[in-house]
Amino acid sequence: MNPAFIKYLKPLAAVTLLSFLFLILMEAVIMKDASTLSVYWIIPVFYFLLYAAFHYGLLMNTDNGQGFIRYYMAATFIKLFILLGIIIIYGLYNRGTATGFTLNFMFTYLFFMVFEVIYLRRNYGSGRT
Repeated sequence: MNPAFIKYLKPLAAVTLLSFLFLILMEAVIMKDASTLSVYWIIPVFYFLLYAAFHYGLLMNTDNGQGFIRYYMAATFIKLFILLGIIIIYGLYNRGTATGFTLNFMFTYLFFMVFEVIYLRRNYGSGRT
């Protein structure tokens, strides 16, 4: 397996654990309903798998500068539409819990997006070859 991919999985796992902790805190303090935690634990796991898969593809395109940029832009576009589709489908079929799910989903997305930007900037940003 690619050593750069293993290097990426370690901080990605840490962000996943942080998002689990945030999820627990949000459920206990803001929503005051710990019963939904048994349903929403899958959100950070989903993001972990999604970001790992897209980063693996990104590593396959690091040799070519233009290929890297094209893949990153296309992957970001596809990720956004996948995530938007999940929120819409969940909201249509589970109206009662849609607000809690959407909040958890978006806050977790925020964690992972910030992590991705920081990680890519540090490892593939300007001035690096």
